[in-house]
Amino acid sequence: MRFDLPAEGAEAALKRFSQQAGVEVLFPTGVVAGVRTTAVRGDMTAREAIDAMLAGTALVAVAGKNTESLTVRRKPPAKEAEPKPAKTAGSAQNSAKKKPVNRTQAKNP
Repeated sequence: MRFDLPAEGAEAALKRFSQQAGVEVLFPTGVVAGVRTTAVRGDMTAREAIDAMLAGTALVAVAGKNTESLTVRRKPPAKEAEPKPAKTAGSAQNSAKKKPVNRTQAKNP
């Protein structure tokens, strides 16, 4: 399939992609607001085209239950590895005295 998609706002780009690919693309307007896509030109599959168009953005296309449709959403944030504190003899005693508290359980009765 041949694509000619200019770099532009995601909402307009996704609509243009949908027309050229003949694929239904679902997305909340607020999710794509303020996002600019990458230009895509050439012969490729619809999946390759939308992935290239969204490359470098915070958006990702996910195949819907109906394989003919795609849903665009924000990529989940990358998880950063938290540094583990060094264990010392004193920290074992201190941790035994402290009880972990979940935020939802921190309310006084």
